[in-house]
Amino acid sequence: MDFSILASGQVIYSAPGRTAFPVRLAVDIFQKVVHYRTKKGGSTSFTLYDPCCGSGYLLVTLAFLNWKYITKIIGSDIDPNALQIAQHNFSLLTPDGINLRIEQLSQLVSSYGKSSHSETLENARLFSEKVNNFQGEHNFDGYLFQADATKSEDLIKNLEGQKVNLVITDIPYGNRTSWMGETPENLPSIELMLSSLLPILSKDGIVALVSPKRQSFNYSGYKRLTKYLIGKRQVTILEVS
Repeated sequence: MDFSILASGQVIYSAPGRTAFPVRLAVDIFQKVVHYRTKKGGSTSFTLYDPCCGSGYLLVTLAFLNWKYITKIIGSDIDPNALQIAQHNFSLLTPDGINLRIEQLSQLVSSYGKSSHSETLENARLFSEKVNNFQGEHNFDGYLFQADATKSEDLIKNLEGQKVNLVITDIPYGNRTSWMGETPENLPSIELMLSSLLPILSKDGIVALVSPKRQSFNYSGYKRLTKYLIGKRQVTILEVS
């Protein structure tokens, strides 16, 4: 499909400083996870969680493109402002939410008459068609909460006993995003996050981490399925050991 329908800041809400994850890379990671599950005879029906979800862009695009596989999306972030945007984006996966977005874009077209607004409105209508078709398979199920991804007690409390079987996250790094919580100086935040995820993962849980190129970290409690480089990023896919 034409991924322009998923461009951040058009149909999908965005805000200054909120980076959009490359859609093709997200698709590649998800396909690899499905491959590993299929190879082992495991279920390819996923509850997908992103503990550093930001605006929710990664979760929404993956759910939109893989509706038959993803039965529920869960997102958390330490930043309440990011979660407000994520809530708007989650709503786009419901008929009411995408219809509201169409109304907003229609008003922009009526007020300003820009061709860019008209193109985005057309994409929103295409987005809406797919969302309405999705309802025949299953309704949208999504959940957001504020939490520090490096603190297992935060995750356990907010998930209230729910287990997730797939985590895909683009860890905070670079100039635009960074870890916000306080962590012990002798233990990297990424390792603390991996440790905090273990209690809320199912026994067959898989974690896919996107991090800076060649970043090294300890993943005690996990077995590595694969690691590969793509551009300036490194993708590490782990399963619970």
